[in-house]
Amino acid sequence: MNIKSILLGLVCITLIFLSFNTLHPIQKTNTPANFYTLKTYNINTENKWATFRNEGNHKFFIHPGEVKPTKGILTFQNDANLLFDFSIKKGSKVGDIEFTIKKNNKEIEKLIVTTKKTGSLTIDVETGDKVEIIADKHGQTSADWGNLKISSKNTMYTIEKILIVFLWSMLFVYLYGKKHLYIAINSYMIFLLTIFAETLNFGRLEFHNVLTYTIMLFSLTFFFTFIYQEFSRLKKFKLATIVSFITAFIVYLIPLFFIIYALNFDHKVTKDILYAVFQSNSGESYEYISDYIGWKYIILFIFVTAITGLFLYKQEKKETEKIEKSLLLFIIITFFSISVVQFSQLRLPKFIKDGFETYKKELRLFRQVQEKRKAGEIVFHAAKKAKGQTYIFIIGESLNRRHMGLYGYLRDTTPKLSAMAKKGEFTVFRNAYSNHTHTVPVLSLALTEANQYNKKSYYDSLSIVDILKKADVETYWLTNQTIYGAWDNMISVIGTSADHLVAMNKHIGTQTRTDHLDGALINEVKKVLSKKTDKDRVIFVHLIGNHGSYASRYPHDTYTIYKNKLKESEFGTKASKVNAINAYDNSVVYNDYVVSSIFKEAQKDKSVLAVIYMSDHTDDVIDQLGHNSSKFTFYMTQIPMLAWFSDKFKKEYTHKYKNLLNRTNTLFSNDMLYDTLIGVFGIETDKYNSKYDFSSDKYELKPKDALTLHGTKHYIDKSNHIYWQKFNTQYLIDINQSNRVFPHHVDSVGKLRDIWNDGFRSFQVDTRFGDNNSTVFKVGHDDNVMGVSLEKFLSKVTPNDLQRVCLDFKNLSKENYQKALDRLEYLNKKYHLKDKLIIESGTTSQFYKVIGENGWHTSYYMPTDEIVKLLKDNNKAEMERLAKRISQQSRLQKLSALSFDQRLYPFVKRYLEQKLSDAIVYHVWYAPALKDVKFKEELMKNKLYEDKRVKTLLVPYDSQFNLCF
Repeated sequence: MNIKSILLGLVCITLIFLSFNTLHPIQKTNTPANFYTLKTYNINTENKWATFRNEGNHKFFIHPGEVKPTKGILTFQNDANLLFDFSIKKGSKVGDIEFTIKKNNKEIEKLIVTTKKTGSLTIDVETGDKVEIIADKHGQTSADWGNLKISSKNTMYTIEKILIVFLWSMLFVYLYGKKHLYIAINSYMIFLLTIFAETLNFGRLEFHNVLTYTIMLFSLTFFFTFIYQEFSRLKKFKLATIVSFITAFIVYLIPLFFIIYALNFDHKVTKDILYAVFQSNSGESYEYISDYIGWKYIILFIFVTAITGLFLYKQEKKETEKIEKSLLLFIIITFFSISVVQFSQLRLPKFIKDGFETYKKELRLFRQVQEKRKAGEIVFHAAKKAKGQTYIFIIGESLNRRHMGLYGYLRDTTPKLSAMAKKGEFTVFRNAYSNHTHTVPVLSLALTEANQYNKKSYYDSLSIVDILKKADVETYWLTNQTIYGAWDNMISVIGTSADHLVAMNKHIGTQTRTDHLDGALINEVKKVLSKKTDKDRVIFVHLIGNHGSYASRYPHDTYTIYKNKLKESEFGTKASKVNAINAYDNSVVYNDYVVSSIFKEAQKDKSVLAVIYMSDHTDDVIDQLGHNSSKFTFYMTQIPMLAWFSDKFKKEYTHKYKNLLNRTNTLFSNDMLYDTLIGVFGIETDKYNSKYDFSSDKYELKPKDALTLHGTKHYIDKSNHIYWQKFNTQYLIDINQSNRVFPHHVDSVGKLRDIWNDGFRSFQVDTRFGDNNSTVFKVGHDDNVMGVSLEKFLSKVTPNDLQRVCLDFKNLSKENYQKALDRLEYLNKKYHLKDKLIIESGTTSQFYKVIGENGWHTSYYMPTDEIVKLLKDNNKAEMERLAKRISQQSRLQKLSALSFDQRLYPFVKRYLEQKLSDAIVYHVWYAPALKDVKFKEELMKNKLYEDKRVKTLLVPYDSQFNLCF
């Protein structure tokens, strides 16, 4: 062997050593048995569930208490660098714990741990240090089976690490000698990607995990060698490269998928995501990648694929030395057998295998239930007394009601439905939400007996179609979704079991690019309705709706309505940067046409008693998350639900109709749809529960019991700002305080629509006057985000319904005050604002009194930073001087009020108030945030709220349309 070969070998070994140890896949547990003591707190019979138990080997079982958090304090007797791993014990389905970790009484981390989300942190401890673990419930507590594992992070190179590097180095040296080096490099790249994917998605690897992967990839390496040798012998050099590339590509694809997903979404792949992959097809995958995967990750994929092809092509050009065929086969079979026996150590392929087997098992069980029903093996009763009735149920796709003009969106994306609603032609339900964020999981509960509350499994349940057929109701399934095959997903099973199936999309199992847009289904509905019959009928219409790619869901020649760049003054800072909003909103307008057309066709037919429309789930368009459950937001659950009832239905089922009419604002999760449809359709069956029927007297879903994500998330979770802001707004309305306590910084049209939809008729807005030689007020905090005039801004709601508006006049000056006053007088004539508007300004000039003298309520905006500093320094003399100046100013300017940050309240009460006229009132910011679960409690104990002189208390309001400054 020459010097060049030796140097090349050393370079390879060095690169292997550095690349492998950069990943640090192995953390050796080397924690002494007794180097800490544990004390536990709040564990008693009064605090149900509370547990903090040492299970040995530095593992702890922790369960939060029902009344108080469970607490444990570890006192360490040695110095160490420790890794704390938090998780939920396997077997729990709804675990949800908030862990707070403190070191020596100082909080260092707060982790939310669920069945799908683990947490870990590294802590350096010294002798005598105390680490406090506080476990608090974050949802239900009955199944919060918390696990904590403590291990010592050994940064020394262990024998295990050296062994892995040694094995790969020997493989490189051996194959280099046989001139198969490119095959070895290719295999090692797969190894590194797999290790990286494992670490991102499953956490730290132990030695046995890494060793098993090494053995498996050694087997693959020699398999590639065998292919090249055999095809070389047959003079099929190109074929060797093609076969090897296809094999390598398939193997690469798995870790690359897990890596790209974890990096792109900052979240590991979950079972839900895996199921979505099994249920997807090439077209849907392409659309998902183009919509949500960043270009840098697409480039990474292309780069890895290109490098693989290059290495294998170069190997084709090599004159290699032969390895004995029997030896090759022996090595391949031996290494492969070992990796098969140790398959449980290969967590990534095991996760895929287990997920796929579970998915197929559930489908098989569901199919068996349907077959038993057909064979009459399942005994159940279902009948319908009335005859000749037709019902239509429309299933939407990915439609977010917060993008519908009908529900108060800033754009009129539903002109036809909105016009019909104004005429009272149908009922709008405003508090429905989805039970999951993916179509198949949603409909697996919505269309079967199973729901989140009865704990039944969908695969062991009858479907709504089964019930209808038993009741001798003729069923139609009209769909523009892909029919993947007879049993490829649960929706296909239900759809193909209907009496009549009309599938518009002929691309079976290949893509979501449809042959027709949803409008084609209107004619199919017409065809069914034109068939006059004495039989009862239910027509299911499954739209492709607003599924990504959004631009593929509407005809561009007539429905490209929104195409201009989004304005920050309308959509706020974040949303204005999301180009997909235009395409999505265009698809909503087209969906409006489709749904309204089906409603109108139904109204023409006297046999039709009711039409119900409901989307399966929604997309979080503004956060650009689609409906990805692993990046769950409550915006993914905000579905529309509409229903039209004929006069005949209202007469024959008066009680049901009144129940539904009285529940337009009642919480409803769409997994209860099965029982609701049975109730609305008038079916009598023993496979029905009235407490899940929205039209029944017995229906009840208390907010505290409402669930989503198949029971793993409480709907009133503290992260559901949509719910809590609405809830707290209603509380303020109920106690007649919504015109005293109202939102701050309502500076975009989108945010204005949000607060208006929640019920506020008062708000604070920032404005400037006269910028760019204009003679109008423009909304916004800074001149670089001006755009909407105050007049246009107010026209986006109903100005006559306004109660109070706090107008922060940012640039009032001697030069513009007279023109500004003229404009205010104009706005008053148009909108009657003088008794509603609070004019705030930071000017200390005397001309400000002119505005007050004209009957406007004026308030001086006190200097926040200056007074905060004086309070911090406890500069009493200067505060006394400033208080005297402000009191004199209030008289000179003839002020009605003072406006100030809550931090200035001590200054006001201690130094200023006694110097002011009793007529001066206060406008203050901030009170507790409206999104806070404990808003009511915090507000009630707030000194500012109790102060009768405080006439306005501004509160933070969270909106996707916030305008940042």
